[in-house]
Amino acid sequence: MSLNLRIIRHELRTPLNQILGYSQLLQEVVEERELEGLAPDLQKIEQAGKRLVELIEGFFGEGEGRGPGCLTDPEALPQAPVPMKESREAKGELPVMPDFEETDRLLVVDDDPRNRDMLVRRLQRRGFFVESAPDGRQALSMLGETVFDLVLLDVMMPGISGLEVLRRLRKLHSASDLPIIMVTAMNASEDVVSALGEGANDYVTKPIDFSVALARIETQLGLKRAKAKVLQLAEDLEVKNGFIRKTFGQFLSDRVVTDILESPAGVRLGGQKRRVTILMSDLRGFTALAESLTPEHLVELLNNYLGRMTEIIHSFCGTINEFIGDAILAVFGAPESFVDDTAKAAACALSMQLAMESVNAENLRLGWPEIAMGIALNRGEVVVGTIGSPQRMKYAVVGSHVNLTARIESYSVGGQLLISENVLRDIAAIAEVGKSFGVSAKGFSEPIQIHDLKGIGGRFALRL
Repeated sequence: MSLNLRIIRHELRTPLNQILGYSQLLQEVVEERELEGLAPDLQKIEQAGKRLVELIEGFFGEGEGRGPGCLTDPEALPQAPVPMKESREAKGELPVMPDFEETDRLLVVDDDPRNRDMLVRRLQRRGFFVESAPDGRQALSMLGETVFDLVLLDVMMPGISGLEVLRRLRKLHSASDLPIIMVTAMNASEDVVSALGEGANDYVTKPIDFSVALARIETQLGLKRAKAKVLQLAEDLEVKNGFIRKTFGQFLSDRVVTDILESPAGVRLGGQKRRVTILMSDLRGFTALAESLTPEHLVELLNNYLGRMTEIIHSFCGTINEFIGDAILAVFGAPESFVDDTAKAAACALSMQLAMESVNAENLRLGWPEIAMGIALNRGEVVVGTIGSPQRMKYAVVGSHVNLTARIESYSVGGQLLISENVLRDIAAIAEVGKSFGVSAKGFSEPIQIHDLKGIGGRFALRL
């Protein structure tokens, strides 16, 4: 079709859009107020408008089987008026609208004031908050100042066309954040394809079939709300996960919490054998210390000490299994293992001893006594996993090597770090060892060889 014929078609369809829209709007009002005597004339106007649309489409339409001079069969057109007592919803002409959100705000953009007025009135009657703009420039200004949930945008407007408004809006808002339904009297496939290609969500043609327009508005707003709900659920989940991480991160390492949150297996009872390095530390003379401080000061002192040690253990990728009073049990190699777990454990233990200087400086500032810590490291095969009951679970390390670590730690004095033969074997190339000696450990038939670790080289470069 030539451009001139398309423009003529557009100009003819525009007043028909108003005739049909206002006749349908008035029929709704008449039905609500039970003014039955006015209904037949309004229905005749609507039917005449529909017939004119068919005639225009016959002369200017571009659909299959149409062209200039191709008229629709008059017998196929609806002739009889709709009985007054039978609602338009019951006839299927207007859908019963769902419960839209009170905040559903629509913007109608059309250069024809009668089109705007008619569409605004009909949408307001369906429960929407509706504003309008007479051209693309004002529409862009309003959209820059106010949040709208959906835009009904006319394609052919003087100045900034609807397609240009669409292009500019899509640079600022995605199709899911701001649905845009194009309103056109052109109906040419290339116009529709162009609009959809520029990011329009949908389109309706003039004269507007209001039931179709409502259905498409409902669809787009439903999709928008669904996306908002998904985003809200994701945000709520992130908040809950953040709370879980923050709360349980005070007791478990980040890797254990992540394993619990991300893996269904992480919350099941059960375990597996792993070769790990075990760290155990304990304060010396804690019983006497507890008797010299008030309960409040004792707890504050312990929190200061345990907080600093926790930071160090986590920085070396260790997992704190538990606090036992003033004692700490930590594991390197579970739930996540590294090739240098033993070296990291040794560097961690040395860093913990070195950090006692700053811990005691704080104690002295507060008028509390200095404290001293002994540490032991051992390496061996244990069972790690979730133990307990469905009501109360715990990520734990179980096995004879845990007991052996406790025995070695009992031989240490304040400021000392004792390691087993297995640990020394793993870090022999970078370890600096002082005295070595054998001890008899309860529960073990053979003497245990232990070593006083003074420092570690390599990339750690730490020394007591």
